[in-house]
Amino acid sequence: MKDLQRFGNLLNEQDNPILIKDFEEVAIPQKKYRDGNIQLYIYEDMLAVATLNKGKITRYTLLGNRDEYKVLYSGSRATEDIFRQALWHGACILTRRAGSTIGLDYNL
Repeated sequence: MKDLQRFGNLLNEQDNPILIKDFEEVAIPQKKYRDGNIQLYIYEDMLAVATLNKGKITRYTLLGNRDEYKVLYSGSRATEDIFRQALWHGACILTRRAGSTIGLDYNL
């Protein structure tokens, strides 16, 4: 496992140790939490976010264990808030501009 950078208490680097085809077989899409081509998934007990192209996953990142993520994101304990935060967090990591990942930054 690579050394992951953090932004405050959030991961700031793409973490994808599983092949996309294996991820697709197990991941459960959370259809209510989708923005454009970014979709929130639950993979085993972890939150994950993926980019889609024509219904197929092209990139994804694991954000962390669902229960630990609730603790890290301390603004709310409501599942809806946690999932919206995870979707935004994953979108920041996976979005590319001019060939490089935007990542998380205080100047967003």
